[in-house]
Amino acid sequence: VLTLPDGGLARSAGSVGTGDVVWEPVLYEPVGPDGGLPIAFAVPDAAGGRLAAIGGTFGTGEPSRLVIIDPATGASRTIDLGYEAHGWAPAWLGADRLAAIIFETTGPRTLAVVDLATSTLALGPAGIGGVAASADGSRVATLDADGRTLEIWPGDRWPATGAGPAERLGLIEPPPDGIVSAMTLDPHGET
Repeated sequence: VLTLPDGGLARSAGSVGTGDVVWEPVLYEPVGPDGGLPIAFAVPDAAGGRLAAIGGTFGTGEPSRLVIIDPATGASRTIDLGYEAHGWAPAWLGADRLAAIIFETTGPRTLAVVDLATSTLALGPAGIGGVAASADGSRVATLDADGRTLEIWPGDRWPATGAGPAERLGLIEPPPDGIVSAMTLDPHGET
């Protein structure tokens, strides 16, 4: 999914014989109180039927919204995060939950888990700078706020779930002069 300069979205419609990607616009209902809320960092769910994006004016301290879009119909809905979101894509944690990185009013980046069925937000651990999940939700990767430590967790036992002790599966640290700026996991969280 591509964020366009005008705040719109486009998604890949495949490629042509030359290998060039063909992009098609994602048409959706305007979001926000005045219909002009810019959105960015859109990611598809595992089935490709919905997109989750962050809506808001970044860097202003204003609360952001999680935006859920059905590209087939153009229908959209928003969930107020109550805090400004950090510039990182949300992560699908199964069909009805998403993780987003927010700035708490008093300080560090914090993980927020949003329940789509109830539109409720639960704050997770502070000091998380990024999150990614495998399409099937079996693995979650978290990045510390400094971009220096990447941890891999089982999807059902990581610090934000509160379900028993967290069981870290792996730890990756970049070279001393590098930082992690993006993360992806394969569909089943194996690589």
